[in-house]
Formats: sequence, structure tokens, C-alpha cells
Amino acid sequence: MFKTIGVWFLNFLIGIVGTAILITKLTGRGEGIAATGNSASFKVNMDITGFIIWIVIILVYFFGAKKFWGKTVGGFIADAVMGKKK
Repeated sequence: MFKTIGVWFLNFLIGIVGTAILITKLTGRGEGIAATGNSASFKVNMDITGFIIWIVIILVYFFGAKKFWGKTVGGFIADAVMGKKK
């Protein structure tokens, strides 16, 4: 059960949030993650092109990795942390 929750959390963090920040930074539309002094901010600002690229990257992340490797990156990380062997 903990592994499943960990995989879901890692896939959300890496697959959804991480790619959104990456696309925001690559398209030059926003700050992404910024920390100044005593505050931190998280901004995702995409135009329609950035949104389409983000959807494509999410599809590649989840479906491409699952088809190619048999599991997502979150699954690999959870297996490594939990100590499961190949």
C-alpha cells in the first residue's frame, strides 16, 4: 500500500508538476519556482503551445515509459527506495 501511494506521489510530482515547471521555463513564460528572502513562489504560466507540449510530454512520460520499460519513473524510484530487486 505504501509503495502504491509512493508511486502515485512520485508520478504526480515528477510527471505533472515537474513537466509543467520544465515547460514553463523552456517557453520563457514564467518564473517556475522562485525563492527570495523569506518567501517562495510556484508559478506555471503557459500559452496554448506550451500546454500542447506539456500534454505530449505527460503522454510520453506515462504511456511511453510504461510501454517501453514496463513501469514509470516513479515506479523505478519507489522500487529503488523500497529495495525491490529486478
